[in-house]
Amino acid sequence: MAKPVNDEQANQLANTIIDDEYRVGRANNNIPDNDYLDYLDMFDCERTEKNYDWMSDIYFPEFTSQMLTQSAIEAGLYFRTHDFVEVYIGSEQEVHKNAAKVNKDLINKTLNRRQLWFYQKYMRAINMKNISGVAYFRCWWEQDTRMEKIGTRRVREQIGTDINGGPIEQFTDQDVEVDVVLKDHFNFDVIDPRDVFTDPSYVYSLQDKQWIILRFDTTVDELEANADTMEYFNLDKLRTDSGNTPRETDTKGDKTTHHGLDNKSNAIKTPLKSLMVLQRLGKHWVMVGNEEGDRDPNGNPVNVTSGIGNDGQKKEGAELHEMVITFAMDGFNSSTRTLIGYHPARDIDSMGNPYRPVTRGLCYMHPAKDDGMGDGKCLRELQIGINDTINMENDRTKLATIPIMQGNQHDISDNETLVWQPGAFWQTETGDKLDEVQIDSNVVGALNQVNLYQNMMQQASGVSAETQSKLAAPTTTATATVNQVRRSDTRSAYRTLTMENTGLTDIFWFITQMSARHMRDETAEKMLGEEGMISFDPTLDFTYKPISASIDDDSSKQTKIQNWIQVLSFIASDPERRDAIDYILGELASLMGKEFEAFGNKFFANTKAPPMAGGGGNMQPQGAAGAVPSNQSGMEQSPEEVQVREAANAI
Repeated sequence: MAKPVNDEQANQLANTIIDDEYRVGRANNNIPDNDYLDYLDMFDCERTEKNYDWMSDIYFPEFTSQMLTQSAIEAGLYFRTHDFVEVYIGSEQEVHKNAAKVNKDLINKTLNRRQLWFYQKYMRAINMKNISGVAYFRCWWEQDTRMEKIGTRRVREQIGTDINGGPIEQFTDQDVEVDVVLKDHFNFDVIDPRDVFTDPSYVYSLQDKQWIILRFDTTVDELEANADTMEYFNLDKLRTDSGNTPRETDTKGDKTTHHGLDNKSNAIKTPLKSLMVLQRLGKHWVMVGNEEGDRDPNGNPVNVTSGIGNDGQKKEGAELHEMVITFAMDGFNSSTRTLIGYHPARDIDSMGNPYRPVTRGLCYMHPAKDDGMGDGKCLRELQIGINDTINMENDRTKLATIPIMQGNQHDISDNETLVWQPGAFWQTETGDKLDEVQIDSNVVGALNQVNLYQNMMQQASGVSAETQSKLAAPTTTATATVNQVRRSDTRSAYRTLTMENTGLTDIFWFITQMSARHMRDETAEKMLGEEGMISFDPTLDFTYKPISASIDDDSSKQTKIQNWIQVLSFIASDPERRDAIDYILGELASLMGKEFEAFGNKFFANTKAPPMAGGGGNMQPQGAAGAVPSNQSGMEQSPEEVQVREAANAI
């Protein structure tokens, strides 16, 4: 197969993608990258501000506590159930409702697949976006098969003719093989934000960026193993040019990093991989042939050549299409920049439109930066203030406990500099006895300052002390505590909704579209069943609602309980409304928890006897004096049923 780009065109692409676009992306990432390293240090409780060995180097983990609290809240929302999404369709047609249900089952079963490691990946993304403001996701479809022998069959074949012209036949055994599916599933991963580069335009989706460049480290061996799937070429050139030797690290701002690690001496524990790969997603001018197979049924190009001539100008007849262009380099400053990938986008949705299998989830929406903002920006300086204050307080206590001494009766030969440390001796020209250098040990002001910083951090992040399971101050009123918790809930809800609507819903859509395009029939039948395969329709305009948005917190549950009880009080005296009453009691049981939900389904569903007798608001059924309270079915009431009915009677 002829290469789609000649050497001159490849050099022009390198100048555009590496020297221009990638350079712009790196410059734009310089400050966010360095900030992100600072946030990671804070998350890891690392501090290196002390000047002398004796000084305290304490990290007070307020930032870490708040970030873990936020992550715990979101983990509780997403993973308290095995269902992750509700799927809706703006149609009352039964066929459309069935399609929505099947799509929901597909997504939930995909995310619950053990080898997807959804919990690990998603919680990593949650931590990442909470501290930095953004988490990037890359999605793809994995598929692999092998031919496996399941038996033999006897085949009759003619090997000649006899003297009479009749056939001479023989029987042979032939192997019977089937295509065994090894992999056939959706997959995704979280990308370090320092390995994603985009044009500086403000857009609401990565699909609308002029270009996206993804950076990753690999080896020639790994590239060769994936050559067929990724349509790589020129890999022999990498062997010749680089020899697969370790490359120099890339430089991000003021800190040297490699694959998301900083330059600390203990950060890199494994040998560095040899190549840096830049993969560009975006539109590019190409020439599309007119032969059969050059376009798919939707008109998207399949086989292309460069639409830029050797003179650097667009060729006549060139078309602008979504392309994937990949370069491999020994290092950023290396002269070896080999074009190894050049093909049209292979990710096509069910309507025939190409798309980029990448998305991002945000923590907060920023008015000027489309990659969002996290809590690290608000909390960094306050955390530094807490650390500095606590360490100064501790150092003062050390100096007061192990004082500096001064006097002239000791012969100190080298005392040109007064050493400020516990237990030091200062030789003076005056004084005839050994004295302590008096250090005030009062640190009340410092502790008050720490409390101030903590309160400021909690206000800035919306994570209250109560949310972190800290005891409230003795002077804090119950009303103030409730208000603090509600404020925390409001901020948590904002973070959660932003992540869901910027990143998670895109992943749901990717699962739908990739499954429709790539999933084999036998896999689909196992996941959805025959009826589900018939009902599945990826062309419909589904609305994806993450399940966390449907889960009630304690406050909203109490509100709903009170509302249902109010409705119940209006209809409780009317025995003709027993069906409505039983429905409400079932809803109340559901809101009270899982143990009550099962109870409500058992006792309140499809009951035939009236729920009460005698009129009034009394929910108890008729019975002999002194009889054990019973429900409308004549069964003895359980304690749970008594509790639910008493709650209704209270009104």
